[in-house]
Amino acid sequence: MAYLLKSESGAETGWTSFAWPIVRGLAEDFGWHPRGTLPPPDWNAEVERVGEWPGGYTSNDGQLVSEPDASALGAALDAALASEDFELRIRGLCRGTTAQIRSAGIPLVGEGADASLWRSNIQEFAHFCIKGGFRLW
Repeated sequence: MAYLLKSESGAETGWTSFAWPIVRGLAEDFGWHPRGTLPPPDWNAEVERVGEWPGGYTSNDGQLVSEPDASALGAALDAALASEDFELRIRGLCRGTTAQIRSAGIPLVGEGADASLWRSNIQEFAHFCIKGGFRLW
């Protein structure tokens, strides 16, 4: 599963299912406190078996990351990018995620964490977040 993130203005970006939890974890390490997502446009709590929208960030149902939440996410990622230990943290988060995937028996391709590529992608995403809310598809 991959994540397409679409802003209210129509801008788009995305993360793989491997990278999205790493990015969120990095942001949380630097002070982001997730507020919870808002339900997708077609959500109907009376019809859904789970009842009320759970507010999670791990599905791609079209849920909304609100403008204040997205802005806080972007600010936390900017703080991570400015940190002297950015590379060390990215490598640690990648190792942790890789260990979880391996324990589930899923084969991996290209396990190396290229910190410069991560830095570039996270910088672009932080700017995307600061511009406003977005939906996860």
